[in-house]
Amino acid sequence: MKNFTLLLLVISFSIASCKTENQENSTSIPTITLVDSMEVDYLGVVWLTDYDPQSEKLLLANDSYFQYLEIDRSGKILDSARLSSDGPDAIDMALGMGYFEGKVTVATSSDGFKILEKGKITDQIKIPYAYHAFNFLPNLGLYPWKDGVLYGRFTADSLQTNGEFDAAYYERTYTDPILEYQKDGKVKGVLTLPEDSPLRDGKFHGPITSVTEFSGDQLYYANWMRPEIYIYQTAGEDLVYQKTVKVDIPGWVFYDPVEMTNAANFYDFMGSKMAGNLTNILPFGDHFVIVYTKGIAEDQFSQIDFKDPNARQLINSINRPFFGILDKDFNAIQLDIPLPAAASTFMVASPNGDIWISKNPSLADTEDNGPVIYQLRFGTE
Repeated sequence: MKNFTLLLLVISFSIASCKTENQENSTSIPTITLVDSMEVDYLGVVWLTDYDPQSEKLLLANDSYFQYLEIDRSGKILDSARLSSDGPDAIDMALGMGYFEGKVTVATSSDGFKILEKGKITDQIKIPYAYHAFNFLPNLGLYPWKDGVLYGRFTADSLQTNGEFDAAYYERTYTDPILEYQKDGKVKGVLTLPEDSPLRDGKFHGPITSVTEFSGDQLYYANWMRPEIYIYQTAGEDLVYQKTVKVDIPGWVFYDPVEMTNAANFYDFMGSKMAGNLTNILPFGDHFVIVYTKGIAEDQFSQIDFKDPNARQLINSINRPFFGILDKDFNAIQLDIPLPAAASTFMVASPNGDIWISKNPSLADTEDNGPVIYQLRFGTE
């Protein structure tokens, strides 16, 4: 619990300074409070990946998702395993990892979802077509739904033209359904972006990186490169679009979309700046907490020497993550609430208001013996 008192003072002061005149007169002011920190007895860099509310276990994994730990709420390691790259349980590439019905589950680049116990495959959810994966999945986004499963749609290889990724292929990134519902081996596309979405302007906005969160019969969806939240309502075996909420985050750095014919080179055009990312949507009763980084504007980004071995640390220190608190109608109550010093955007939350955040060792002033996790709590006072 190093520097715990200092961190608590920083968080409490930062939130208090964000209160508006309306909040001062309110009888229920939302707060985010740092309550604890824990150090995991493990040599290696792993990040928080998911939380299972039934068993109250936390899942941590390394950058490749090939090494993972399960810990309890005190930081005690309950299980540690490594995925196999050969043999009967071989996984060629892991795109993401999380809990599905209480079991560790990994999304693979070519063979659907694999359900694991102690690193061994015990079950799977197949994708009944060959697909191509452009992105890693920061949120697994796999849900039991309507006696089937719901997940982010993979892009079928059959959509290519003569085996090529042409402009028509990339355009379908935003016009085709983004999620897929599977039941009894049959698949159905669900959740289509509204026609007036900025993502459907005929240009390429980068691969879809979905941030999804269910709350009751509503699903909240964001593509993490824009400060926008799409709200969908469950209707039978469909998700029907309701509205779009745009969060006005001061200083947000937007990317520049490119022509569809240049889609394959999208990230080359992004080299002059770093765009903001909306990485989490956390529902807590009548409020929502979002987590985001604003990005780095071109004038400041151009001053970074990428030959410097400390360049990545500098970028992380400039492009720090923030909390934002929204009311039930998605009106911003507080924005730009700083996370604890050295915190990353790797976090998970429980329905009762607990938020756990990985500490980024590259931003820390002191060296720890193992991964450190901050515990915060959302509530009202």
